[in-house]
Amino acid sequence: MWAGWMSLAGNEIINARRTAVYANALGLDWFNACDDCPNLAPALGDDPYQSVLTDQPGWFDPDNPDTWAFAGFYPLDITGVDDSTRTAVVTESLLDGGVIGPVRHAARVIVISGLLLGADECAVQAGMSWLRAALLGSNCREDPHCVGDELCFLSCCPPIDECDVGGDPPHFIDSPNYPGHCLDDFIRHFFRSVVTEGPTITARHAPSTGGCAWEIQFTITCGTPWAFGNSIVVYDDEKPPSDPPHIITDEPNCNDAAPDGTLDYRDPFCPRVPRAPTVPEVALQCYSIPNEWARYAFPVPATAVRTWQDSVVHMELETKDDDIGVSNLRMRWYSDPLGWGHMSSDPDCGFCGEFYILYIPPNASFVLDGRTEQVTVQIGDGRKRNARAVCMATDGGPIEWPLISCGHAYMLTFDVDHQADPQPWQRLKRFSVSLQPRGV
Repeated sequence: MWAGWMSLAGNEIINARRTAVYANALGLDWFNACDDCPNLAPALGDDPYQSVLTDQPGWFDPDNPDTWAFAGFYPLDITGVDDSTRTAVVTESLLDGGVIGPVRHAARVIVISGLLLGADECAVQAGMSWLRAALLGSNCREDPHCVGDELCFLSCCPPIDECDVGGDPPHFIDSPNYPGHCLDDFIRHFFRSVVTEGPTITARHAPSTGGCAWEIQFTITCGTPWAFGNSIVVYDDEKPPSDPPHIITDEPNCNDAAPDGTLDYRDPFCPRVPRAPTVPEVALQCYSIPNEWARYAFPVPATAVRTWQDSVVHMELETKDDDIGVSNLRMRWYSDPLGWGHMSSDPDCGFCGEFYILYIPPNASFVLDGRTEQVTVQIGDGRKRNARAVCMATDGGPIEWPLISCGHAYMLTFDVDHQADPQPWQRLKRFSVSLQPRGV
């Protein structure tokens, strides 16, 4: 990752070009930027940087003159962004070798150090107050549904010297913290990010030629360890399908177990070991899974799928303002490696991801976000609510989040209750599907 720009929860924390220009305007002749990026301002859609008083950046306070003499935070070192967090527990055997546990990706820990620059100590003190507040992010820790903020970096100094910020973006941008579509190929997103240490002052400098600089360090922990690129839209349609469904299918039994209920091969001439008791099932009360589905199939082209990277799914469904809402909507993802435009050889059970939505209220926006693996619904009052309770797999288990990869085509199916009248499609106002590359 390039260290010259960073934002947290939509607040710009690092802008090396901006800080270098302001330091020069403040007369800090001893400061020389190590990695200048003249294209950063136009790539972000900003006017050329001039001075704090002219540009009025995020820390500018018209009632506090000390903020006028603060140049910003200049990065010196950022570690932990590009390293893999892959880990596994290894238990050594008594004899040779050992047993390796499942491989998992731990939370990502990013350590950032840099300089707060200002014309004097009062200015740097004002900058430190701004940095402490900015690193709080959205400060939503009291919200039980809060999982952290969005952290954004750039992969390199963007080789862009002009940008039509008023044009239509070429990709579907679902991030409220995205600075502009000129950075589509360079922006990287980390989710569930929280500053867990600092900012801490590690050294103070007062050059004899004037000015002041404090060395600062802080740590950001990302609960989702992967970097995500921008979304590639697959569908974004305000009209429900008018064609009849492609398939009418009965609900199959997708139990992976053998006919006798076991998963492992055993000697058929020996008694089977009794199975351990399972967790009691909770009845869905007023919900009943349809026995017959009307299926609409949508191809996902190979051009939307990366070859060497996984992509996660981001889906949004908006319902009309009526008194009914939508019930019994099932979505499944199938691999289509040959690009034939139909499901795999096992069209009933060969899916790689499944969402079964019990109910979406009217006038609502229902979001399935594979980046944070959250399901939320936003209704008329504007508040987002956790909607996990109304979304599951068809067998009653947890959601199966698909990973779309290998650079080949897929099929997305929307299954609705064949007996429903009117069809759930007629109650949807809009649905969108996008893929977001993971690990870029």
